[in-house]
Amino acid sequence: MKKKSKPTLLMGLTKISSLKDLKTNFIFDDVLTYYQTGQLVEWLDAFEYQQLAKQVKAIQSKDTLEILKALVAIFEIDIKGDSPEAVLAYWNNQRYQAKFELLLRLIYLNNEDVSQVKELINQLITNFADLYEQRKLEIFELFVRKAHNAAFAIINNPKAFKPYMRAILMYNHVLKNPLTKAEFEQLCKLNDLIAALIQNDDYSHVDVQDNFEHIRIASIEAEDLYGTYRPTHTLIGLEKILCLYSKRRKDLCKDGIDFTDLVAPLALVLTDCALETDLNYMEDIFLTVDISSYGITAKQWEKIAANWPE
Repeated sequence: MKKKSKPTLLMGLTKISSLKDLKTNFIFDDVLTYYQTGQLVEWLDAFEYQQLAKQVKAIQSKDTLEILKALVAIFEIDIKGDSPEAVLAYWNNQRYQAKFELLLRLIYLNNEDVSQVKELINQLITNFADLYEQRKLEIFELFVRKAHNAAFAIINNPKAFKPYMRAILMYNHVLKNPLTKAEFEQLCKLNDLIAALIQNDDYSHVDVQDNFEHIRIASIEAEDLYGTYRPTHTLIGLEKILCLYSKRRKDLCKDGIDFTDLVAPLALVLTDCALETDLNYMEDIFLTVDISSYGITAKQWEKIAANWPE
C-alpha cells in the first residue's frame, strides 16, 4: 500500500517539518489561515502532536485576537506579554517585517531596471528607516551579492548612505569622538563589501557612471582604453569627494586616516585640483563619490581641508 504523504505547512517561504520549525517561524497570518482551514490540526495529527491538536480543537472563541492569543499560549511563543494588546502589537510588527522583506526581494528582483531600483531604495529608507538603520550592512551585502545596481543606488543616495557618514567623519578626524570597536568593524566590513562590488565583472563601469550621477569610476573600461597604452592620463577630481576604492587599496587604520594618501579608502577630500594617474591594467580602478550633497556642513569641509597637508 502506498504510504500517505504528510501535509505540508509553509510559514512564509519556509517549509515546516517539525514543532521546532513551527515555533521558530510562527507567522501569525499563516498560522491563523491554517487554523481556520483546519490544516493546522491536520498537520499536528499527522506529525503525532495529538495533545497539541486537542488543545487547538478546543479553542472556542471566534474573535481573531483571542484565537491568536490562545495559539500563542498553546505553542509557547514569547511575544513579551499575553494580553490582546500584546498580541496585536506583535502581529503588526510581523506584518511590518514581512513588508520590509518583500521590498528587499522586489529590489533585487528588479535589479536591471535602474529607475525602479532607485525608487524602491527611496521607499526602503522612507518607510522602513528603523529596520534599514539596524540592518544596513546586511542589506548592502545582500545587494552586493545579488543586485549590484541596488548597491550602487545606496551609495548614490545621500539619505541611504547617511547611516555610514558619522563613522566616516570620525574616521577622517572631522568629529572629535573616536570610533568605537563596533563602528570600526562596521567600516571595515563596508570597505570589504565595496571592494567586492567594484571587482565584480557582471556590470559595465560606463553604465554605472551613466546611471548614478554622484559616482565616478576611473578604469580602463570606463575610459574606453582597451588595447591602448596611455600612461598618466586620467584625472580624478578631488573636490568634495569620498574615495571608496582605489587600485592601491589598503586596510583601514585603527586610529583613523593618516592623511598620506588622497585616495585611501574612505578618505574625505576637499581639494580644488585633480589627481593624475595611469590606467595600464584591468585592476587599476578608482571609485569616488561626489558627496557635496551628503549633509557635510561648511565647517566640517573646512576641517577636512585643514586636515590634509599642503
